Amino acid sequence: MKRLLVFGVPILAAVLLLGCSPHQRGPYSVMVDYDCSLEETINAGCYDYIDVSIYEKYSWKETINGHGQQEVQFYLINIKGPKDVEELISELDKRNLRPATVKELVFFGNKYDETDSIVALGSVRACPPYRDVACLCCYDSKRELRSLLSSVDEARWWSCFYSWFLAVPK
Repeated sequence: MKRLLVFGVPILAAVLLLGCSPHQRGPYSVMVDYDCSLEETINAGCYDYIDVSIYEKYSWKETINGHGQQEVQFYLINIKGPKDVEELISELDKRNLRPATVKELVFFGNKYDETDSIVALGSVRACPPYRDVACLCCYDSKRELRSLLSSVDEARWWSCFYSWFLAVPK
């Protein structure tokens, strides 16, 4: 127990000095072809596991409709603490960012081999009382494209574990 206290004090001090404000990584530049189908985009990636519900593209509600090929700058935003989806999107909005869509997430994942779990909040599939968003995950060196189905309370829970959110400038 003493060891935990001894090592925990410097960590706590660093957190207090640096603050717990959200931070970001990027920009990451990716060529996104908005005219490419979601299925083609997924198949172009190297994923060890793909949640079959991701392919149900007709059910994804996109918050942005791009056209043609565009060079997109992506940011990974880390937002601390349990938050519901609206709170997470509000945090991105404060930074003049919008959440990435499922298609943008897949293009990002096809180019960059991130080992952290990354959530795209810009595509939503509503299954009341649940909300479904897409996530790139890495478990045991295996890349996965998953669907996170959650209620508001569950979103607060997974926002602690899937703490990187993919965002794009507005």
